[in-house]
Amino acid sequence: MVRLTAVVLLVAFACDPAGGSQPGSGEGLADAGAPDSAPPGAAFGSVLGQVSLTGEPCPDGTGPLASTACQVVEVSCPSIAPARAQLRTTAAAPSAPSRGTILFSHGNGWYDASVETSSMMAELAAEGFQIVQRDWLDGGWLAGPGGPAALACRYATLLTWIDEEIRRDGALCATGDYLGAAELGFALSRWKRGEIVDLGDESWQDQCQELLSATSCDPAVDRCAYADSNRLVIDAAYAPDAPCEARDPAFSGVLLADSILSGDAVRDFGAARLHQILGADDCSPALPDALLWFDAVTSAKQQTFVPGVGHDHVAIAAAATLRRVMEEECVVR
Repeated sequence: MVRLTAVVLLVAFACDPAGGSQPGSGEGLADAGAPDSAPPGAAFGSVLGQVSLTGEPCPDGTGPLASTACQVVEVSCPSIAPARAQLRTTAAAPSAPSRGTILFSHGNGWYDASVETSSMMAELAAEGFQIVQRDWLDGGWLAGPGGPAALACRYATLLTWIDEEIRRDGALCATGDYLGAAELGFALSRWKRGEIVDLGDESWQDQCQELLSATSCDPAVDRCAYADSNRLVIDAAYAPDAPCEARDPAFSGVLLADSILSGDAVRDFGAARLHQILGADDCSPALPDALLWFDAVTSAKQQTFVPGVGHDHVAIAAAATLRRVMEEECVVR
């Protein structure tokens, strides 16, 4: 099964109740909610479209990246007009182990348009990633009527086709900015593209193993996933819903928003000093979570591992350490 890491750089999709675009809402969105749009709550995601090669030359050529080919495709979805896109595919360096395919989607135009982005993508290709870029023709993926949820079938179909026809092996990753972020978000939330992939598991497993490698815990033992008892604790906060037990992907946005490391979470505590005390033998799933949060904090912090202490007895065994910390650090700042 392919692993998809979806990186949304900037979602530029917002309209005020009066129908005008809010600052940062992107180009052309005021007309996206056409009278022919589907009613709120309409179900999408049941029938994807098709992708066909047109045989046309790409109007913009192959771009600045070496080892790049370009083709024009037409994406046809039920009940909406077909749309064409240019696809640039940059081969991974043959000398590097194959690591997967990354789809880059800019709002309008090409992701490799700047020196910074083209250099970054060239470095990824050198590391073994196949690079794919899309540039919509015919007005872009939001060219209506139909409404954004229905029109997102275009990107969802294209992403699936890239997975099946262009990706050779390794991971499938996707990133977008501005309208590219919006189409990626709609493809996941309204077109169920999470069904063809695992969302983020591989990247978390790698990150978790790296965190555990700095401890006395054996990274080979899986400490990176919650047990049933852990899921019950989290689900209690959402009763009667049980998103963890059900592994409900529709709840992922809520869980991320509630996370201690959500996008709007505070990481700088000002003058308050953080001192994290952990049991050196605490190899429970709580450990990588604690390490991840500690690493994210940007203000003054310190970390102490208490020898010979596991998860269940850290408060007792670490009492002396806790007392010392309080005596030394519990002061007015």
